[in-house]
Amino acid sequence: MMKQKNMDKTKNQLLEELRISNSNSEMIRKYLRAESILESLEVIDEYTKIILENYSERINSEGLRLLRDIRINTRYLESRIKKLILLTNTTGIR
Repeated sequence: MMKQKNMDKTKNQLLEELRISNSNSEMIRKYLRAESILESLEVIDEYTKIILENYSERINSEGLRLLRDIRINTRYLESRIKKLILLTNTTGIR
């Protein structure tokens, strides 16, 4: 009887460790996806900046406005994602 209780306790401990490990793995995957999105947004912002710097005289006013809007929105999204990552890290939300 005592041996069975110890086995059940060990089994429950192992299951809990596995659950925590899986949860941490999922959190790491989500973090990496967020980092990948951030990198993509940074690339979009940089390319848009290069286009504005090198070709602004060839682009009409509507095109310039759209490129500026792209830069504003990519920086906004970057900021929001970074805040979500920070919130997740500080509160332990999964």
